Amino acid sequence: MPRPAPYLLRWSSARQCYEFCEGRDQIVIDLEVESTAWFVWVEKVSSFAFHGRMGSYTARQEQKERGGGYWYAYIREQGMVTKRYLGRSANLTLSRLEQAAQLLTKHQKDALMLGKSMQKLSVAHTISSTSTPIAIEGESNISNWLQQEPLLATKVQPPRLRPATIQRAHLVNQLQQGMEGACILISAPAGFGKTTLLSTWLAASNTPAAWLSLEPEDNEPVRFLSYVIAALQTLDPSIGTSALALLRTPQPAPFETVLVLLTNDLVSHATAGFALILDDYHVITAEPIHSAFTYLVDHLPSRMHLVIATRSDPALPLARLRARGQLTEVRIGELRFAQEEAEAFMHTVMQLDLSSQDVAVLQNRTEGWIAGLQFAALSLRGKSDIRELHSSLPG
Repeated sequence: MPRPAPYLLRWSSARQCYEFCEGRDQIVIDLEVESTAWFVWVEKVSSFAFHGRMGSYTARQEQKERGGGYWYAYIREQGMVTKRYLGRSANLTLSRLEQAAQLLTKHQKDALMLGKSMQKLSVAHTISSTSTPIAIEGESNISNWLQQEPLLATKVQPPRLRPATIQRAHLVNQLQQGMEGACILISAPAGFGKTTLLSTWLAASNTPAAWLSLEPEDNEPVRFLSYVIAALQTLDPSIGTSALALLRTPQPAPFETVLVLLTNDLVSHATAGFALILDDYHVITAEPIHSAFTYLVDHLPSRMHLVIATRSDPALPLARLRARGQLTEVRIGELRFAQEEAEAFMHTVMQLDLSSQDVAVLQNRTEGWIAGLQFAALSLRGKSDIRELHSSLPG
């Protein structure tokens, strides 16, 4: 850690007020916190110590290449430094400083609990070194996660949008309006354009988003949450650092503890509004993961929105969200291609010169199923008589 800060802002129990001190002798100086002089002062200095009612830490201002300086709270615990975002100088109010102290103090307690669990684990391994391993409550594939596997970067990147894509403005607007609530659910079978719609929406709206493409291997809870944090860190590398550290210990902390730390990080995230997008959520079948996400939904920060694309409805409290008006749903009926969209798809994307009548027949036979229209278009290539295809298409 850098040298101790030369200034100290502390809560005086005797005087029932905050005091501002300078130097090793902690000489009290006349500077009223949250006054104009205070905000001018914090803009000019690089650090100060804070000893509040909720806890203590060192506040430091870091200069970024773009956007000027940002303040962070630092605390050292068990040889590890934890960092908490505070904001710009104008955000350094007493309530903000105390909130950071409370979050860091909570993290300290969680770390101590984890340390005790790891001590028990060490003793258990010592006792059982010549016998069969002792099962410890809460253990989750410890041996697998002692050897950390690298995370695949492409899983946390939105898919590349195809050059020729049908613009579905009404659905894009529906998703954008859904950002006023907590959750957006896009539920339909394969081939209805769920992923393409999400990619189009992100490109059109410039919405800050953390993307995660799921696969069956992600049903391991520690792996799943590690990827969720990796996705969120594409928005801000400081999100979830404490939670990730707890996940990567030989004895992972209880999921509830990890989720508390992650939620607290998300609450302090600076972005005005952002989305966490989980694509192909239907592959997740592990009950602990559903329980973890139910917890996250129940404690979702106001600036965060959860977007789920799936082939079947997830085991989440959808009815509760629906009753509260916090759920936007896009289903098969909205995702089907209408006649005009089917024509644009055949002409622009598949580059087939078909009459409106022929497209209408295909649209009717496929019921607007995008993948079905694509299969039909591929079958049309090289055929001289479209009626031959019409007769061979199943209903």
